[in-house]
Amino acid sequence: MGKESRTAELDGRYGAHRVVQSLVRAPGAWLVEGQDDEGGRCILQLARCKPATDPDAKRDRTEYVEMIQAATRSLGDDPDVELLAHGAAEEPDGSLMLYWAMPWVDGADKLGRADVDDPGSLMAVGASLLGRIADRHDRGRISPTLTEQTLVVPSVDAIALVGLPIHLPPGWLTSDLPSPRLAPEERERSEPHFSGDLWRVGRAIRALGAHLLD
Repeated sequence: MGKESRTAELDGRYGAHRVVQSLVRAPGAWLVEGQDDEGGRCILQLARCKPATDPDAKRDRTEYVEMIQAATRSLGDDPDVELLAHGAAEEPDGSLMLYWAMPWVDGADKLGRADVDDPGSLMAVGASLLGRIADRHDRGRISPTLTEQTLVVPSVDAIALVGLPIHLPPGWLTSDLPSPRLAPEERERSEPHFSGDLWRVGRAIRALGAHLLD
Protein backbone atom coordinates (compact mmCIF):
# COMPACT_ATOMS: atom_id res chain seq x y z
CA MET A 1 0.00 0.00 0.00
CA GLY A 2 1.43 3.39 -0.99
CA LYS A 3 2.13 6.25 1.37
CA GLU A 4 -0.76 8.34 0.04
CA SER A 5 -3.41 5.65 0.57
CA ARG A 6 -1.89 4.80 3.96
CA THR A 7 -2.29 8.41 5.07
CA ALA A 8 -5.86 8.57 3.78
CA GLU A 9 -6.67 5.37 5.66
CA LEU A 10 -5.28 6.69 8.95
CA ASP A 11 -7.02 10.06 8.61
CA GLY A 12 -10.46 8.56 7.98
CA ARG A 13 -13.56 9.09 10.09
CA TYR A 14 -16.55 6.79 9.76
CA GLY A 15 -19.70 7.58 11.68
CA ALA A 16 -18.78 8.51 15.24
CA HIS A 17 -15.33 6.92 15.03
CA ARG A 18 -12.03 8.04 13.60
CA VAL A 19 -9.33 5.64 12.44
CA VAL A 20 -6.35 5.42 14.80
CA GLN A 21 -4.25 2.72 13.17
CA SER A 22 -4.50 -0.22 10.83
CA LEU A 23 -4.59 -3.58 12.60
CA VAL A 24 -4.64 -6.19 9.84
CA ARG A 25 -5.74 -6.73 6.26
CA ALA A 26 -6.86 -10.33 6.49
CA PRO A 27 -8.60 -12.33 3.77
CA GLY A 28 -12.09 -10.87 3.59
CA ALA A 29 -11.63 -8.58 6.62
CA TRP A 30 -9.83 -5.21 6.76
CA LEU A 31 -9.67 -4.32 10.47
CA VAL A 32 -8.50 -1.05 12.02
CA GLU A 33 -8.56 0.51 15.46
CA GLY A 34 -11.16 3.24 15.86
CA GLN A 35 -11.79 5.79 18.57
CA ASP A 36 -14.84 7.88 19.46
CA ASP A 37 -14.80 11.49 20.64
CA GLU A 38 -14.50 10.39 24.28
CA GLY A 39 -11.45 8.26 23.53
CA GLY A 40 -13.27 4.93 23.60
CA ARG A 41 -11.63 2.27 21.45
CA CYS A 42 -13.44 0.09 18.94
CA ILE A 43 -12.77 -2.25 16.05
CA LEU A 44 -13.65 -0.83 12.64
CA GLN A 45 -14.08 -3.22 9.74
CA LEU A 46 -13.77 -1.50 6.37
CA ALA A 47 -14.48 -2.32 2.73
CA ARG A 48 -14.01 0.22 -0.06
CA CYS A 49 -16.26 0.28 -3.13
CA LYS A 50 -14.98 1.66 -6.42
CA PRO A 51 -16.18 5.06 -7.69
CA ALA A 52 -19.38 5.06 -9.74
CA THR A 53 -18.85 7.23 -12.81
CA ASP A 54 -22.30 7.32 -14.45
CA PRO A 55 -25.97 6.90 -13.48
CA ASP A 56 -26.07 3.20 -14.37
CA ALA A 57 -22.94 2.52 -12.32
CA LYS A 58 -24.33 4.50 -9.39
CA ARG A 59 -27.51 2.44 -9.49
CA ASP A 60 -25.55 -0.81 -9.61
CA ARG A 61 -23.32 0.27 -6.73
CA THR A 62 -26.35 1.30 -4.67
CA GLU A 63 -27.90 -2.13 -5.22
CA TYR A 64 -24.62 -3.76 -4.14
CA VAL A 65 -24.48 -1.68 -0.96
CA GLU A 66 -28.12 -2.46 -0.18
CA MET A 67 -27.33 -6.17 -0.55
CA ILE A 68 -24.47 -5.83 1.95
CA GLN A 69 -26.66 -3.86 4.34
CA ALA A 70 -29.30 -6.59 4.17
CA ALA A 71 -26.62 -9.22 4.91
CA THR A 72 -25.50 -7.10 7.88
CA ARG A 73 -29.04 -6.87 9.26
CA SER A 74 -29.38 -10.65 8.95
CA LEU A 75 -26.62 -10.97 11.58
CA GLY A 76 -28.68 -9.04 14.12
CA ASP A 77 -29.69 -12.16 16.04
CA ASP A 78 -26.18 -13.69 16.01
CA PRO A 79 -24.97 -13.78 19.65
CA ASP A 80 -21.37 -13.60 18.45
CA VAL A 81 -22.01 -10.24 16.76
CA GLU A 82 -22.23 -6.90 18.57
CA LEU A 83 -22.43 -3.93 16.24
CA LEU A 84 -22.09 -0.37 17.52
CA ALA A 85 -22.82 1.14 14.12
CA HIS A 86 -22.54 0.48 10.40
CA GLY A 87 -22.96 2.52 7.28
CA ALA A 88 -21.29 3.92 4.17
CA ALA A 89 -19.24 7.10 3.71
CA GLU A 90 -18.32 8.68 0.37
CA GLU A 91 -14.62 9.42 -0.02
CA PRO A 92 -13.08 12.45 -1.81
CA ASP A 93 -12.05 10.28 -4.78
CA GLY A 94 -15.64 9.12 -5.32
CA SER A 95 -15.15 5.71 -3.74
CA LEU A 96 -17.54 4.57 -1.03
CA MET A 97 -16.28 3.13 2.26
CA LEU A 98 -18.49 0.57 3.95
CA TYR A 99 -17.82 0.38 7.67
CA TRP A 100 -18.85 -1.61 10.71
CA ALA A 101 -17.97 -0.55 14.27
CA MET A 102 -17.66 -3.21 16.96
CA PRO A 103 -16.53 -3.17 20.61
CA TRP A 104 -12.79 -3.30 21.23
CA VAL A 105 -11.32 -6.76 21.89
CA ASP A 106 -8.42 -7.01 24.32
CA GLY A 107 -5.33 -8.05 22.40
CA ALA A 108 -6.66 -6.85 19.05
CA ASP A 109 -3.60 -4.64 18.62
CA LYS A 110 -1.70 -7.91 18.05
CA LEU A 111 -3.97 -9.17 15.28
CA GLY A 112 -2.03 -10.95 12.57
CA ARG A 113 0.66 -12.07 15.02
CA ALA A 114 -1.07 -14.82 16.97
CA ASP A 115 0.85 -18.04 17.61
CA VAL A 116 1.12 -20.83 20.18
CA ASP A 117 4.07 -22.08 22.23
CA ASP A 118 3.95 -25.85 21.85
CA PRO A 119 2.17 -28.69 20.03
CA GLY A 120 -0.11 -29.37 23.01
CA SER A 121 -1.36 -25.79 23.01
CA LEU A 122 -1.84 -25.94 19.26
CA MET A 123 -4.06 -29.01 19.63
CA ALA A 124 -6.03 -27.30 22.40
CA VAL A 125 -6.53 -24.18 20.28
CA GLY A 126 -7.69 -26.34 17.38
CA ALA A 127 -10.18 -28.19 19.57
CA SER A 128 -11.47 -24.89 20.99
CA LEU A 129 -11.89 -23.40 17.53
CA LEU A 130 -13.71 -26.48 16.25
CA GLY A 131 -16.05 -26.28 19.23
CA ARG A 132 -16.79 -22.62 18.51
CA ILE A 133 -17.47 -23.36 14.85
CA ALA A 134 -19.69 -26.34 15.73
CA ASP A 135 -21.76 -24.07 18.00
CA ARG A 136 -22.12 -21.54 15.19
CA HIS A 137 -23.13 -24.25 12.73
CA ASP A 138 -25.80 -25.43 15.18
CA ARG A 139 -27.22 -21.89 14.94
CA GLY A 140 -26.99 -21.92 11.14
CA ARG A 141 -24.05 -19.49 11.08
CA ILE A 142 -20.90 -19.59 8.92
CA SER A 143 -17.59 -17.85 9.67
CA PRO A 144 -16.25 -16.70 6.28
CA THR A 145 -13.65 -14.31 7.78
CA LEU A 146 -12.04 -16.89 10.08
CA THR A 147 -8.27 -16.94 9.54
CA GLU A 148 -5.22 -16.99 11.79
CA GLN A 149 -5.02 -13.22 11.19
CA THR A 150 -8.42 -12.55 12.78
CA LEU A 151 -7.73 -14.56 15.94
CA VAL A 152 -6.67 -13.27 19.33
CA VAL A 153 -5.26 -16.14 21.41
CA PRO A 154 -4.46 -14.94 24.96
CA SER A 155 -4.98 -18.54 26.12
CA VAL A 156 -6.47 -21.73 24.73
CA ASP A 157 -9.59 -21.05 26.80
CA ALA A 158 -10.09 -17.44 25.70
CA ILE A 159 -9.88 -17.37 21.91
CA ALA A 160 -11.52 -14.37 20.27
CA LEU A 161 -12.69 -14.32 16.64
CA VAL A 162 -12.40 -10.66 15.68
CA GLY A 163 -14.48 -8.94 13.02
CA LEU A 164 -17.88 -9.32 11.43
CA PRO A 165 -18.49 -12.80 9.96
CA ILE A 166 -19.83 -11.49 6.67
CA HIS A 167 -19.03 -12.51 3.10
CA LEU A 168 -18.51 -9.59 0.74
CA PRO A 169 -18.82 -10.62 -2.93
CA PRO A 170 -16.05 -8.96 -4.99
CA GLY A 171 -18.39 -6.99 -7.27
CA TRP A 172 -17.66 -3.36 -6.49
CA LEU A 173 -14.86 -3.86 -3.97
CA THR A 174 -11.38 -2.43 -4.54
CA SER A 175 -8.13 -4.30 -3.94
CA ASP A 176 -7.86 -2.70 -0.48
CA LEU A 177 -9.65 -5.79 0.81
CA PRO A 178 -7.79 -9.08 0.27
CA SER A 179 -9.87 -11.81 -1.33
CA PRO A 180 -11.75 -13.99 1.17
CA ARG A 181 -10.31 -17.37 2.03
CA LEU A 182 -12.72 -19.76 0.37
CA ALA A 183 -12.41 -23.54 0.15
CA PRO A 184 -12.34 -25.05 -3.35
CA GLU A 185 -16.02 -26.02 -3.24
CA GLU A 186 -16.90 -22.50 -2.06
CA ARG A 187 -15.00 -20.95 -4.95
CA GLU A 188 -17.10 -23.04 -7.32
CA ARG A 189 -20.27 -21.69 -5.69
CA SER A 190 -18.85 -18.16 -5.23
CA GLU A 191 -20.16 -18.14 -1.66
CA PRO A 192 -19.19 -19.61 1.72
CA HIS A 193 -20.53 -22.91 3.00
CA PHE A 194 -20.40 -24.82 6.28
CA SER A 195 -17.74 -27.20 4.96
CA GLY A 196 -15.50 -24.25 4.20
CA ASP A 197 -15.29 -23.39 7.89
CA LEU A 198 -13.56 -26.70 8.58
CA TRP A 199 -11.09 -25.92 5.82
CA ARG A 200 -10.49 -22.45 7.27
CA VAL A 201 -9.89 -23.88 10.75
CA GLY A 202 -7.33 -26.27 9.31
CA ARG A 203 -5.54 -23.50 7.45
CA ALA A 204 -5.54 -21.29 10.55
CA ILE A 205 -4.17 -24.01 12.83
CA ARG A 206 -1.45 -24.86 10.33
CA ALA A 207 -0.43 -21.20 10.17
CA LEU A 208 -0.48 -20.76 13.96
CA GLY A 209 1.84 -23.74 14.37
CA ALA A 210 4.14 -23.06 11.42
CA HIS A 211 6.95 -21.77 13.66
CA LEU A 212 6.96 -25.06 15.59
CA LEU A 213 8.32 -26.76 12.48
CA ASP A 214 11.35 -24.45 12.20
